[in-house]
Amino acid sequence: CVALLNWANPLLDAGSSGRVLQRLQVAIADLHNLAGWASFDMGLLESAHLHFGRAMDLARASGNCALEANIHYRMGRVHLHYELAEDAWASFQRGLPIAQASGSTLAVSILHANEAWAFAKMGAERQALRQFARAEEEFERAEAEDAPPWARFFDLADLVSIGGMVHT
Repeated sequence: CVALLNWANPLLDAGSSGRVLQRLQVAIADLHNLAGWASFDMGLLESAHLHFGRAMDLARASGNCALEANIHYRMGRVHLHYELAEDAWASFQRGLPIAQASGSTLAVSILHANEAWAFAKMGAERQALRQFARAEEEFERAEAEDAPPWARFFDLADLVSIGGMVHT
């Protein structure tokens, strides 16, 4: 990813405009998003944050709400892993209106479910159960939609497993 980014990032300064620039921003944002997730998997937290930040800037510039919602989700999951429940909640909270703007109820469900998990980690039982119920409602509504590629992993097993984490 990093080698590709070293090649791809200079393309942003090539003078492209309009649709070409937007597609380039999305592609490079997606690559930074992947590099951030891979960095997190390798325990390189500072690198992960740098890549997620760059991905967020490019996703916003391109107007790609689905990608921006995915970045908020991933950043929140990193915070959950490091027991930073308040930061995780804030990431999921920031991502919710963006997921709604993207038109994906499945993305909204994912963010509500993870928000519930963050509330549960903070000991906020009532809020956790309320957000998980919202995640279930959105998940049911999402069955007929064509979800963005990043959200398609989220199935009933994922929802139920997060529910288990919330109740635990």
